[in-house]
Amino acid sequence: MLAVQLDRPVEDVLELIRAHALTEGASAQSVAARILRGELRLA
Repeated sequence: MLAVQLDRPVEDVLELIRAHALTEGASAQSVAARILRGELRLA
């Protein structure tokens, strides 16, 4: 879903999620869940 929205390869999107998680001190899984619930958008 996010790879299509950002027009990026899945590997790049996973790195974005991991980087966001690192800066928040959260898990990548929790960041991904927030994205799916519409609570977070990565641009």
